[in-house]
Amino acid sequence: MAKGNPVVLAGLDLGTSKTAVAIAAVKNASLELLGLGESPSIGVQKGIVTDTESAARSVRQALEKAEKMAGLKIDYVYLSFNGAGVKVRGCCLENPAVDMPAGSAKVYPNAVHDIPAVTGIPHDEELLQIIPPRTGLIGFGREARAITARSRDLEQLTRSVRLAGLESKGIIYGPLAAAEALLLPSEREFGAVLADIGAGLTSVSVFDRCLLRETAVFPLGGEHLTSDLAIGLRTTLGQAQEILQAGCLGEDAERSDNRDLTVEQAGPVTGERDQLARSIIKARAEEIIDLISASIREFDYPGTLPGGVIFSGGVASLAGLAKLAEDKLQQPVKTRTAPQDVAAGPAYAGALGLLRCAYRHADPPGKNFSKGGLKESAAKILDWFHVQLNDYKAGQSKKH
Repeated sequence: MAKGNPVVLAGLDLGTSKTAVAIAAVKNASLELLGLGESPSIGVQKGIVTDTESAARSVRQALEKAEKMAGLKIDYVYLSFNGAGVKVRGCCLENPAVDMPAGSAKVYPNAVHDIPAVTGIPHDEELLQIIPPRTGLIGFGREARAITARSRDLEQLTRSVRLAGLESKGIIYGPLAAAEALLLPSEREFGAVLADIGAGLTSVSVFDRCLLRETAVFPLGGEHLTSDLAIGLRTTLGQAQEILQAGCLGEDAERSDNRDLTVEQAGPVTGERDQLARSIIKARAEEIIDLISASIREFDYPGTLPGGVIFSGGVASLAGLAKLAEDKLQQPVKTRTAPQDVAAGPAYAGALGLLRCAYRHADPPGKNFSKGGLKESAAKILDWFHVQLNDYKAGQSKKH
């Protein structure tokens, strides 16, 4: 690398409902955000790529937006993975090279083929992350636990990225990336639970002393609330999504606006229909909270977690959810869907977390770019979002 040229990192979060790309440069011992891009996900179910060509198109759309904003081209990305096939298994480390700060984001450069030597992992699964034992040090010959994913799921992910014209420089467990973007340093240090409720999946993870200590994934998320509403109200999935976005979980819960739960296109707005929508949303939300509670109990994590439970993901913004969860979990519950220190929306939490994981815990290869091609992005990205929002509002006004 030429002297003075910064390393450029890119993170790609290919989720069930959205695909997000974030690009940043390493300058002055910190990350400078350069570009962001988002597109709807196609060919992805419950975090798993089912159609590589469709997923590749989603990646290209998000990538083009991020590259245009950044004013440069990229050819490699760090990926996140959090699919329905994720498991936690006991293992034994057989390679001294794995002697590392386990539980923090360890990037394995070609995750499908170049993983540390461990025993106890089935032949059709690959290592995503090591979880250290609760007591003692981790190292060669020691027992630990491994977060694994099915080999074919990781292969489908990396193949989609290749079809989009990119190379993968590492795969990071999704909740680790989300924690980097959403949890405060004090929460990671002194202990907190991150419950991410996405479109197709919910993950529950314990972080303590800046390490991942426990994690679980179950295939239930926002898509299930939407389908319940569509069936119960006899409407389309698109209209049910609008109802969910305007919804809340109690008569006294505050919503972001004053709209009724139902929308005109979904049928007549009546008190009975409104109450039915609330009941449907609440029933499924309670089921998700009960599963989160059961996961926390199964962790049986010793000691207290002063940070409480932090809800993230698309469903977390549902009015009244935090209060309902607090009553059920008997712990402080907070909602945090977007990073607080950058001008980016909720869709980019995973992609931004990937950049921070790669910067802190990986040895990124980087690429040469001239300084003149980089933008002072913080203010420009915020201005760009304002322009997009105004364009969107103008378009909606014309429709009506």
